Amino acid sequence: MNNRKKGLDVEREIIRFFSEELNLVRFPADNYQIGTSRALSKATDDSGVDIVFTSRSPSYLRDLNVQIKRRTIRTKKLSIDLEPLIRIEQMNKPLLISKIMVPRGKSLQTQGTYVTLKIEDYIELLRIVTGVQRLPSDKPVVNQESARTKRR
Repeated sequence: MNNRKKGLDVEREIIRFFSEELNLVRFPADNYQIGTSRALSKATDDSGVDIVFTSRSPSYLRDLNVQIKRRTIRTKKLSIDLEPLIRIEQMNKPLLISKIMVPRGKSLQTQGTYVTLKIEDYIELLRIVTGVQRLPSDKPVVNQESARTKRR
């Protein structure tokens, strides 16, 4: 199996994972919410993005630009190449998903699948999940003790 086929298989695997975990409708179904950029947009595919979330997707996913990489590690040192993430960084919310494979006898076994994103985007996702809002920059944070002291 060539590297291109292996990469396309990982794309389909990740799309299946997203659709099952987040209850998203996959392309080519009607009202699809997720699909490969290869199938949906040549311009997006040419820019290095592999997975597309459509306007029908939940708002927290719409702006993600997902690049998929499958890497085989044949040494004891694990490294993830951030170059694809940097290449799509000028786009809104770049996200790199790396599936790491390691040799086990004559076959390969999945070591893990890792997500890499900018810290600002990670914090924004945490805020969405937790409901924590950013404090306005013009209002200083005041703890309860100092607030009580000022009222007296």
